[in-house]
Amino acid sequence: MKTIENLPRIAFGTWSIGGGDSWGKNDENESINALSAAIDLGFTYFDTAPAYGNGLSETLLGKVIKGRRDKVFVATKCGLEWGESGSMLHKERDGVKVWRNLKREAIKRQVEDSLKRLDTDYVDVLLTHWQCPVDPLEETIRAMEDLKKEGKIRAWGSCNNTPESLTGYFENGMKPILFQERWSLLERKNDHILKIAEERGVMFQAYSSMERGLLTGKVKPTDEVKGSAKKSDKWFKKENIERVNEALQPLVPLCEKNNVPMHVLLSSYALSLSPSFSLVIGARRVEQVVDNRSVLSFSLSKEDKEEITRLWKEPKAVEND
Repeated sequence: MKTIENLPRIAFGTWSIGGGDSWGKNDENESINALSAAIDLGFTYFDTAPAYGNGLSETLLGKVIKGRRDKVFVATKCGLEWGESGSMLHKERDGVKVWRNLKREAIKRQVEDSLKRLDTDYVDVLLTHWQCPVDPLEETIRAMEDLKKEGKIRAWGSCNNTPESLTGYFENGMKPILFQERWSLLERKNDHILKIAEERGVMFQAYSSMERGLLTGKVKPTDEVKGSAKKSDKWFKKENIERVNEALQPLVPLCEKNNVPMHVLLSSYALSLSPSFSLVIGARRVEQVVDNRSVLSFSLSKEDKEEITRLWKEPKAVEND
């Protein structure tokens, strides 16, 4: 039975399906096929956001889950909007200004727009996409609780936290269901949030856990880097791609031993680090979904986990100019 208490530890991420400046040109039919394949292959938890392609990701996901809504969990986000002037400018991309806005009425308006794009009456989890220090946290939490009472969301959480906002959520007497943060074996600066999640009984959900594809071991230094999501990442400098691939080489025999690709091996390793840990794993083509499906069933042995811990040596990155 699908209940919010048994939220899966692996979510299918749809950031790249939004395309645009972040990920490059998107083929909508290809994305729809990938999302459909994900459901067919056993993914039951989908993570999206209005900001992914200015609503495109939500719209495509809405088309795919129609008629199957009771079989999947859907998480979307609030707090970033375009076409409205918000509390503070977040960034400019895809020809629009994106604003942070976590005021109560703004959140309610954003959720109504998301429900229309997703063609659903409710979302399972609503996350604040980026914290907005000029908007009162108490007002944000009140909006979340209002939406729960109205049945438009079943649970809520937050992304891209600061220590101050984390403390504030609990000071207000509420308990979010999860914290979503950037985390990978190359970027572990949010381990302190994982620790807080463990202490508070909150799920810690890592996005970009495969460092936007780099930890698959398939990226070559000569490959063209497309989209600002990768171009802005220091690890996609040619020198750093080389260093990451060298660091992955000692793990190749473990992939061969377990008959799984590198990203599945490392995903299982990440999940083994803590019972609070969960992952967002993205894809935008059917072949990528097929390549990802074993992450749902593969479990790392204790011995192999210890071997990865012993073999993995985090490379030192050359910083972006």
